[in-house]
Amino acid sequence: MRRWPELSFVFFMFVFHISGCGRVEKIRVGCFPLHSSQRKIEWICCEFFGEAVHRLDGERFLITPLDWLQGQLDPDSLYSRTYVVGYAQRVGMDAAVLISGEDLSTDGTALRFEMIGTQDIQAVSDTTVIISFPLDQNPCFRVAERMLAPLCGRSFDVKETGFNRSGPWELYTGGRWMEYIGEGDRAEAVYRQILSMDSTHARTRIRLASILIDRIVAFRKEGRYTEDLAVEAAGLLRGDFFTDGFAPSRHRLLGQLYILTEHWNRAEASLEKALELDPDDANTYWNLTRLHPSRYRDLGYRNKRTILRRAIDLNPGFIRAWIDLGQLYQFQLRYRQAEKVYRSLLDIYPNSLDALLALGKLYTLRNDVLNIIDIYTRVLEIDPGKGSAYYNLGIAYYNDEREEEAVRFFKRAVEMEDHADSHFYLGVIYAKRGEKERAVEHLRRRIRLKKGNEDPFAEQARELLYDLLHENQ
Repeated sequence: MRRWPELSFVFFMFVFHISGCGRVEKIRVGCFPLHSSQRKIEWICCEFFGEAVHRLDGERFLITPLDWLQGQLDPDSLYSRTYVVGYAQRVGMDAAVLISGEDLSTDGTALRFEMIGTQDIQAVSDTTVIISFPLDQNPCFRVAERMLAPLCGRSFDVKETGFNRSGPWELYTGGRWMEYIGEGDRAEAVYRQILSMDSTHARTRIRLASILIDRIVAFRKEGRYTEDLAVEAAGLLRGDFFTDGFAPSRHRLLGQLYILTEHWNRAEASLEKALELDPDDANTYWNLTRLHPSRYRDLGYRNKRTILRRAIDLNPGFIRAWIDLGQLYQFQLRYRQAEKVYRSLLDIYPNSLDALLALGKLYTLRNDVLNIIDIYTRVLEIDPGKGSAYYNLGIAYYNDEREEEAVRFFKRAVEMEDHADSHFYLGVIYAKRGEKERAVEHLRRRIRLKKGNEDPFAEQARELLYDLLHENQ
């Protein structure tokens, strides 16, 4: 039914199919804000439209949730229909719904919903509705009904949604927009303001808990205290505030939180409940991979690879799942399969730094100098300030015994971000050349930049520095 654009992506979809994790044969629909002057309204109506599709016929349609698009799309390109439709084609959507808004001043916002067929389904429809604060979800449901009916050959009995128009929707809309543009702290402040007015607002509790859980992950990497954040996030996800539409997200986030706090039985139970309520949530499957294999085998999955394939099948744009799958193959020394995974991700996101850096590390393991240079040169074209890319280019040249080029890139890495291991290699090279003062300077700096107690480069730097300082004694 779907025509995938790139060979490597075709290969993986074929493998998924024959391994029993093939595509769910649902009509795939994505809803995209086209970033007109009414961006905030467009984003919240994308959320409403997605909920409408899921409630109208979740058995027949697979809607790409707004959260899946967050972080996967280039915000500067969302105004372009060509960009949006191209992305929809690359991830195998059957139809893309584009939302663009026009300010009508006192009358509200005129929202245009435009459906474009991207694969074999050549559906095209165009509807405009007027949206104003206080928001009403029902117009999005009626638009969804009109657009979906021709795709599945049936009509829907659209009932009122029970949507509370008196809720703090203008604030919530602003908070969701701030999340999208990466201003999580401001979004958090808005959500806290909403909950101070209405502590039962389920959407806001979900969003704030999600922000806190992301913060726990970030703080853990820095070795910072997170217990208070975990307690608050758990409190937000408990209670009788969550209707059927929010229950899957609630259980998924609880599962993620229990994994972080190492409450494994609770994590398994929460993720199992989330899958029972919404078996099409790719994020739930991804969280399952963080459990011990015996736990997800109890849920019917043979291994981590099977679950990651399932997550990618549901959401082909799921960057973390692709990277984890590639790293899994890498750990198993199946380098060719890992390379195909990363290349498949680049078919979808040609400028993905995550995919390029993962591929670069793979080529470093294989000491594939030409490909290392090619990949990290591409990284620097996208992000000239990426110190780790200069470092890896330096390593490639160093291993190829081209010291002058290596020194040039190590120096650049140091200039960009005071790169610790670049200091180490500069110290080694200068020591070998007999340039003692330069070697001592870089080795001392590497020791100061020690990364915790287990840092072999810092220890090697200390040993080499000692030898340099005592070589004439």
